[in-house]
Formats: sequence, structure tokens, C-alpha cells
Amino acid sequence: MSTRADVTRTTSRVLTTRSFLLRLAMALGIVLLFALLSRAGGPEYIAGTSYFLPSTSGQPLVWSQGLITYYTDQGDLSPILPSASADALVADAWSQWTSVSSAAIAATNSGHLAEDVNGSNVIRNADGTITIRFRHSTQRGRHAGGHRLRL
Repeated sequence: MSTRADVTRTTSRVLTTRSFLLRLAMALGIVLLFALLSRAGGPEYIAGTSYFLPSTSGQPLVWSQGLITYYTDQGDLSPILPSASADALVADAWSQWTSVSSAAIAATNSGHLAEDVNGSNVIRNADGTITIRFRHSTQRGRHAGGHRLRL
């Protein structure tokens, strides 16, 4: 015959096992939920319907052949970082990115912008973007009006 202590011990063991299994099932359910919700790979940005050719809508945005051409500002970046030092800083930054063994890009400095970018032609928009207004444009692909940058 079982004693009252044996019944209590058995009941306690069953409750502990049931509690453990319930917590384990809940933890596995949470892990599964996050695994289903998480997404990896694929392009970060795709072409929309505005500002793109209709044939590119829904296509991943990539740099053509992995070649990036960049221009730097004419003026000093700050009182303590003159233009030549700022250009060297940007060139070093690009060098760091393009020297990564898995990087599929190359960057080329194509000189200075056609005009100085300063407080008079940089506007922070309500949606968090920044518009840089260029009055004259000599660089390929640039247009008068402005470019919006998300920072």
C-alpha cells in the first residue's frame, strides 16, 4: 500500500514534469514563431513605380557592374578638416569597404562636385530625408533641383 507521503511525492513529481514540459513547449513555440517571422537574404531595396523605368519595377537595386563613382565636396568639411584631408578620409573609407574579400564593388573618386555643399543648399525634410540642392550640374546622372538622401 502506498502511504500518503508516496502519493504526495508522486503528485509533486508529476506536477514538476508537467510544468517543465509546458515551459519547454512554450519556449519551442516562441523559437518557431521567430524563425517563421525572420527573413534573411534577398535585396534590401527594390525599384518602385516612381522615379524608375517601368521595366525595372520590382527589380533589386544594384550598382551597375559593382562600379561606384563618387564626388566629394569642394569646400572644407570643418575648420579642423580641410578639403584635402576630407577627400583622403573618404578615400580611406571606400578603401576599407572595397577591400573586404566578399565585397563585389569598386569605388572611384571622380573629383569634386560642381558647387560647394553648405548650409544654404542642404535642407532637412519632415520625413527625415535630406535634400541637397544643386543649381548647376556637370556630373553625369545629376540634375538641377535636388537629391534626397536618407540618413
